[in-house]
Amino acid sequence: MLRLPRLKRETTADFRSKAGDRWRCVGTPHEIEIHRPILERAGFTDAGETEPDEAIGDDGLPAPRGVIPLDDFARDDTPSPEYVDRFIALASELPEDVALRHPAFLVGLTGFPDRGRWAVTGYPGCGNVVLQRTIEQIDLLRPPREVDRAAEEAAALGRHHGRFMYRAIEALLADAALSTGHEADEFVIAPGNLGSCSIRITLAKDDTGVDGSMFINYLPYSGFLGDNFGAHSRWCEPAVQFFRHFGYRRVYLAVRNPVSVLASNAAKTVRPLEHALHDPDWFRMATRELSGYVEAALTCPDAYRVVRYEDLITKPRGTIQRLALDDDFKVSDADADAIWERIGFKSLTPAGDEHLFDPRSDKRPYFRAEHLQMMNDAGLWPAFTTYGYDIPTAGELGPGELQPPPPVEQTPSALYRRVDTRDLCQVIDEDLPVWVRADRPGLAEWVVERFRDDWPKRLLYALGTGFGDLTLRGGRPRPDQNPAG
Repeated sequence: MLRLPRLKRETTADFRSKAGDRWRCVGTPHEIEIHRPILERAGFTDAGETEPDEAIGDDGLPAPRGVIPLDDFARDDTPSPEYVDRFIALASELPEDVALRHPAFLVGLTGFPDRGRWAVTGYPGCGNVVLQRTIEQIDLLRPPREVDRAAEEAAALGRHHGRFMYRAIEALLADAALSTGHEADEFVIAPGNLGSCSIRITLAKDDTGVDGSMFINYLPYSGFLGDNFGAHSRWCEPAVQFFRHFGYRRVYLAVRNPVSVLASNAAKTVRPLEHALHDPDWFRMATRELSGYVEAALTCPDAYRVVRYEDLITKPRGTIQRLALDDDFKVSDADADAIWERIGFKSLTPAGDEHLFDPRSDKRPYFRAEHLQMMNDAGLWPAFTTYGYDIPTAGELGPGELQPPPPVEQTPSALYRRVDTRDLCQVIDEDLPVWVRADRPGLAEWVVERFRDDWPKRLLYALGTGFGDLTLRGGRPRPDQNPAG
């Protein structure tokens, strides 16, 4: 039977969903009141009297279908220390058949209004970041939009959940350090696959003086709500629904000559880039991923506008002006030129030059004729022809055969690089929406097993189906289908 833990200044209030299920909000009277408008927009009403078929718990209250721990999100969007404790305590006390949700799940039920935000997707190495930064600069020329209170509240809940996830991951990594001896040095939460995130972690040096890395994918994340969206999410029908549901009117697919894309990814994996590019196993994996990404995008061509990286860097003024027209305003020649002066060929991410590999150079000399057969075997030619790129010929590529791996000069930061799967052990759970990769023996297995326990397992479902079914319906992507991590 249900017995809710009693925490500081806590009270409860019951509501009914549109389906008639009873949901219990747990928090202070103030927290309950500031959530009431959001609950009402999601179709929740005061629960009223107990229904005859509702079971009564040990605390004398009717058992709810789900519980929502609340916090004063209007304060500064940062979870109070009590909130994390409240969530963990509830996770350990609630029966498995009683859902535990972060209040941001309510936004998943209602969707998000169109507030002029944009989304950019594209396979890694297609110039996603430069396109995002360019559109950000264009938007700065627009006068501020009128405040929409409902949208502001929804966005604040999203930021609250994002920061709550950060604290939860801190706690999880602290557990891992105590249990496995592998201590996290630094981590970032990066955009993942549609309403989820990728946790990128650098590990402190081990006894031999070698540092390491770990990646955790598919964790729910709503920190994007009300903000622009940039990720490498793979296209599919749920992706189309996702962008519509959360108010993205301007949606772009960044594309680039596949030869440059593959060279860019190799350089983000290891330097010199030949260490990956001339490794047949790495190259076959990369070409299969890229081919599958393009194939998926071609199933829904009306869902986005294509922006070619080459058009942006060779015709920046006209490309910028066309992007501005998508938001119904004009940018002068002078303003377009000023934007490109700030953006073009600059280091635009915390990774600095690790993220930028000689963007204007011809990448064909890095390739050999043998690469062509592997591209053909992967079905990569539509990635060229669909977007107006010429399929390379053997005579245009570098001479000779694939080179043996040269000594590694630099391994880019695990926080921002292209994941080098050659060094990682991966565990993808068949039952839980979690996929973990690490280069330390046994660490990925430990983390996945930890997600089977009370509060870490509850994290995986804290946003419910309003986010999760759009992300996971039809099955999770296979590891070789997901470039986001």
